[in-house]
Amino acid sequence: MATVTPTTVTRGGKGKVEVTWSGVVTGDTLVEHLVTRAPALVSLQASGTFAGGTSVGLQASNISASFADCVDAEGTAITGKTAGFLSTVGTPARGYKPKIASGSADSVTFTLVYWGEV
Repeated sequence: MATVTPTTVTRGGKGKVEVTWSGVVTGDTLVEHLVTRAPALVSLQASGTFAGGTSVGLQASNISASFADCVDAEGTAITGKTAGFLSTVGTPARGYKPKIASGSADSVTFTLVYWGEV
């Protein structure tokens, strides 16, 4: 099991931030991405190899110690089981990290994008 640290790219000043965790497999430890200010709009995309019942999601925390599952704009827990998964995030928080909830023989890249820091 590996520890996966995200890469962060800011485009257009503070207009758009892209955070990527690459090559994540079941059992990896994902490092949290902390936002500097609350973003106005957040989305999560997952792509790659989804095999062996792979299920992915997103977690958030305000204290960087315990994490809760994020919900989408309708209040449903964010979860995906297919490559190309994309969801809006309706959970404002200080930090975010994706998760692989189940599966095997997977390799997933997560991209968290947020805009309009306020």
